[in-house]
Amino acid sequence: MKFVELSSEDFDQWIKKLGKSNHLQSIDMAHLKEKRGRKIHFVGLEDDHHQVLEAALLAALPTRVGKAYEIEGWLPSSAENSETVSAFLKALQTYVKNNGGIFLLIKPDVPYVVTDVRGENPKFQNESLIEIFQKAGYSYHKLDLRPEFAGFDWNYKKDLKGVDPSKSEKSYLKGAQQSLKQAHHYPTVVREITGLEEMPRFYACYEKTCHRLGISPKEYIYFEQVYQTMGDRAQFILAEIDFKAYQEKLQNRRQVLKEELDALEADLALNPNSRKKNNQHREILSQYEAQGKRLVDAKEWIDQATEEKTVLAVALFIISPYELTYLYSGANEEYSLINAPYLIQDQTIRLALDKKIPVYNFLGISEPFDENNGLFRFKVSFNGYAERTMGTFTWSPHPTFLKVYEKVKRLLGRYDN
Repeated sequence: MKFVELSSEDFDQWIKKLGKSNHLQSIDMAHLKEKRGRKIHFVGLEDDHHQVLEAALLAALPTRVGKAYEIEGWLPSSAENSETVSAFLKALQTYVKNNGGIFLLIKPDVPYVVTDVRGENPKFQNESLIEIFQKAGYSYHKLDLRPEFAGFDWNYKKDLKGVDPSKSEKSYLKGAQQSLKQAHHYPTVVREITGLEEMPRFYACYEKTCHRLGISPKEYIYFEQVYQTMGDRAQFILAEIDFKAYQEKLQNRRQVLKEELDALEADLALNPNSRKKNNQHREILSQYEAQGKRLVDAKEWIDQATEEKTVLAVALFIISPYELTYLYSGANEEYSLINAPYLIQDQTIRLALDKKIPVYNFLGISEPFDENNGLFRFKVSFNGYAERTMGTFTWSPHPTFLKVYEKVKRLLGRYDN
């Protein structure tokens, strides 16, 4: 076996043959990381017939004390193949050391614990991979060391294999089904942004949400770079509504209901004991009153609106061959009644089904799993499973530099996706 540098084409072919994908191990991500100051290396392990056995996108970040290397979302061909994995891991150490590296971090995209839909009944997997890393000289960190990943060592995923594209909504739990039913009462439009000129609207919603939740937002230029680099593999989705058009629709519908009520009341004046007419009257009156409440909301929303069409929610999704990833999002809390985030997720799950992508990744959830946690409850409602990542593995040819490196990273704010 031989450790080699691969061309981007060879690496891309390797990823496509794996039968699994992670957006962090892709040509698109390589280009994005280069824009953000990384030096990219495509590295692999070949057999004697030049067949690739293992490969990875290795990113190097220059620091004042040397280069820090990272492999995010590494996809080993087989977590159980100790011979090839071990050979690859040891060869990486030599490569990093020979190329001015002071630190190497690897975060495998390999499940360690998988649960049921509500994060219960955990089952452990791939435990032997930890031992392979440790025998190769790596330190194991069950929790991700990096501040921006703190508390999110679990992902929530949905298996789309076997889901009927024409009945995708039926694959959700009742919570999502009911929220979507409520959302369909509103003329919300869910669409991709038309170009970079709409990025300020997208980012404003995202940034406002981050501040509300006490999260540091990614900088604006990051989203521009993703848009420019990834093309149609990055879906910038925006949900918006024209409240004046909504108000007009309600008024027209309420007028129709009023006419139906008047007709029923005329019939009941002649036949007050008609069970059928009384039942119809109760149903129509209930709808009429509900429309009145919605008109009150619509008037309030119109008074608040600063644009002709108001942004309700946004989300960024990354499309990979075998996984569609929900990366960043935002929602204007004052319009939570409209349930726009559910519409965005439903539309994107349908997109994944159309593209025959087998896994939908909602990304981070935090422990403890509590359905009083709105984010956890939202993701669980789409009926998936929780998956704990393996954690991170680190190695340094100069261990004393490790603390210095971590300090430099924090000072520079250079942690990245």
